[in-house]
Amino acid sequence: MTHRAILVFSCAFLVLAAAPAPLRAAPPIFDPIAESRALGSVLLALEGSELELVVSAQDPDGDELRYWAEGVPGWADFDTISAVFSGTLPTWAEVDSVRVRQPGAYDVEFYVRDDVDTVSTVLSIEVGDSLWTPGTMAECVADRPISAGGEIGTPVALRHLEETTFWSSYGGGRTLRRVSFGFTSQVPDVEGWEEDWATEANHLFLPPGQPAAHNVGAVVEGCYAQGWGIERLAEQACAELDLPVLIIDCDWAFTYPGSLMTKYNAEAQSERDPELLFYMFSTAHYLRAADALVSALEAVTDWPVSHADFRVALTGHSKFGQTCYAAAAADSHRVAAIMSSGASGIDKPASRLLATLQGAVSINPGASPTYLGSMTTHYAEGYRRQREMNPSSLTLVTEGTNDSRGTSEGYGAKYGMMVTDLDLALPHRVLAIPNLLHTTQSEQHSTVWRMLLAAAFLDRPMAEVTDVSHQVGPGDITVEATISGAEHVLNARIWATGQSDADTSAWDRFVDYPVTWFGNQIRGSIPDTATTYFVEVLDEVDGVRGSVTSAPMPVNRDYPLLPLAPAPVEELAADLSVPVVTLTWETPPDEDFAGTLVRFSPTHFPIDPLDGTTVYDGVGTSAEHIVGAGTRFYYAAFTYDALGFYGAPQLASVERGLIHMLEAPSTMTSARRR
Repeated sequence: MTHRAILVFSCAFLVLAAAPAPLRAAPPIFDPIAESRALGSVLLALEGSELELVVSAQDPDGDELRYWAEGVPGWADFDTISAVFSGTLPTWAEVDSVRVRQPGAYDVEFYVRDDVDTVSTVLSIEVGDSLWTPGTMAECVADRPISAGGEIGTPVALRHLEETTFWSSYGGGRTLRRVSFGFTSQVPDVEGWEEDWATEANHLFLPPGQPAAHNVGAVVEGCYAQGWGIERLAEQACAELDLPVLIIDCDWAFTYPGSLMTKYNAEAQSERDPELLFYMFSTAHYLRAADALVSALEAVTDWPVSHADFRVALTGHSKFGQTCYAAAAADSHRVAAIMSSGASGIDKPASRLLATLQGAVSINPGASPTYLGSMTTHYAEGYRRQREMNPSSLTLVTEGTNDSRGTSEGYGAKYGMMVTDLDLALPHRVLAIPNLLHTTQSEQHSTVWRMLLAAAFLDRPMAEVTDVSHQVGPGDITVEATISGAEHVLNARIWATGQSDADTSAWDRFVDYPVTWFGNQIRGSIPDTATTYFVEVLDEVDGVRGSVTSAPMPVNRDYPLLPLAPAPVEELAADLSVPVVTLTWETPPDEDFAGTLVRFSPTHFPIDPLDGTTVYDGVGTSAEHIVGAGTRFYYAAFTYDALGFYGAPQLASVERGLIHMLEAPSTMTSARRR
């Protein structure tokens, strides 16, 4: 089947007003190509479609530009004179054994050179299957058919329910209730597959009396956590917080669920049906486990519970850590908090850069740029970016890795927490534990899990790091930050690294440095060789202790996962001459300035580059916006660099010709351009 629809992505040259020649030559800047990502751009196009896009750039010095490309696939052509990339995308083979070997993603690197400099950008073309239903994984899970007439948010049939009481040494020593039962996670009517999700060893821990809060509880994945998770993540959390905690799948044959992933994804590939993907099943399994928790509470307690309004916290490791994010997006009303260990999310756009540093070409959950990888990537976008996760939900990231590129000490804080923060936090609301291995079984995991539950369900005060800044001086870098909840803080420190990702042969750990307190302010020094840092505080309330970190802060542009965004525009002004609002501003002198994005809203100042509607996107210094009914109009201008990172916004509004200019909010963090 051939699709005749032609996708045209034309990025025209922009003509700038005459300006004095700069003191030094500036390199060319690529105009956006398709959807911007951290390393370049991503384009999803259907199989058989005719593709044509114009690659363009602008040169601040007005030099003549020359173009070429590397990695052009056999089905495409790049004209170096017209800078037009064109071709007909391949069609997926009907025979599964052939389709499985077809590439699903093609990386093309475009180059442009002026009289002095050469710059490049990567376009990843992902081939989409025309037979797959479009949408996101969260939408698919929320709308999926479930066998036996059930649906997410309804009772689950329990088997072999047994209740015992036992003495726990946690919580100062006390008696707890333990309810064990079996249930089958209800999945689509695919013959034989419900057996994979049937488990008899699910253990619900309950306080002996009334809980500390009603209609809330936690679900722990047990196939990775195993006995340690039963004792520390379930029993200890229940004993010390008086909250119901259910640990599931403790008897699973799939201790390493990679075999399940292989089975389901192969079937999804063969049937060309996204509902059969592993992450669809595991996400529904988590949410049905939450329903099983409510069903068990209904059976053995007189507590008031509601399937529709029950609030749940989820935790899981590795693949199930990733699944927590999908569950929080598919059921944002009920999922109030998640803790992901050893996994930060699915198809993080910034992970493309990490993959490149580690020698990979394309990155996706299937770790393969094939048919299945492309489809899974398409369904597994960043949930915060899609606004599918509840913005008030708490996200606890316990990252780490022990793969062959690291040491036994790991480098999880650098590539786990940092990439996760960029992908999920806009604005920043991620908690994290630095420098852990790829595990769920550590003292840190147990303590911060209880910290998360207490914050989500018991209104426990939680420290927060804000207003982080640094000043580069002779010999060192001074870091300052504000700590809220300082009365509960036991310690604070700054973690920093001098690692430059230009050379991946030497992986550098983060090193911690002491701070000095001035009221609720902290100040400390890190070496002037540092490339990035973050601030961590340790606090304790009612016996619950945990770590909270700031967002990572880059020091210089040698740390490409966290590049410094350009300075904001200056002198942003708005003038109304009905029905046209004229906006003017001055662009920053930063060498990495690539453009300005102006967003509009009729009700409020756009809070980030995803909020509102686009009024202007380019390198100019003015724009006109035709407005309709209304008395006041709100604008935010965001600068961005060639890698797609946004600077702080500048705000302006206009009302009957009155100009309102505002400074950017001090709590706004740098965001990545998508």
